[in-house]
Amino acid sequence: MRAAEIKMAAELAANQPQWFEVTPWTEVILGVRAIIPLVVFLAIILFVVLREKMKNAFITNYGIVLAVAGMCVFNLGLTYGLAKLGDQSGGLIAGAFTSIDAIAASPLYAVSVGVGIAALFAWILGLCSTLAEPALNALGMTVQNLTNGAFKKSMLMGAVAFGVATGIMLGVLKLIFDFHIMYILVPGYAMG
Repeated sequence: MRAAEIKMAAELAANQPQWFEVTPWTEVILGVRAIIPLVVFLAIILFVVLREKMKNAFITNYGIVLAVAGMCVFNLGLTYGLAKLGDQSGGLIAGAFTSIDAIAASPLYAVSVGVGIAALFAWILGLCSTLAEPALNALGMTVQNLTNGAFKKSMLMGAVAFGVATGIMLGVLKLIFDFHIMYILVPGYAMG
């Protein structure tokens, strides 16, 4: 009996993940791998190709350390916060629109109301995320300056945000109803 227990313990130990495969080390390694190769590449360019000395080396190195630490903490937050939240909400969202035995009180909404809520949420999310984009804001300001105010920044941002929001909403509706993408593209190209 003792030999069987030893064999089982050996098999269990062999199946254990390596130290770098266990969280939080996975997130730390991913944080380091996201930044250090770029730093090494830029250091090679600076020191070998350009033959320059680094100005403010202490501040630069301090910034690199903080960037790596920030990326590691960010990865931990994604793993333990946002990913878990997304898994939970993504796993339960179907119960809001479809009758599922494992979820009490499903469906919460009729199918038509649920599709409307999903489409409206996608549209608002697309609109707000586009309006919050700093590059679009800078582009709008540049266009307004180049046209001497004839084409307002708000007009450009509103048109782009409306288009993105509508596209995201149509994408969600395509996923729900599983219709062919040509039903979206042909009318859009015909209007354009």
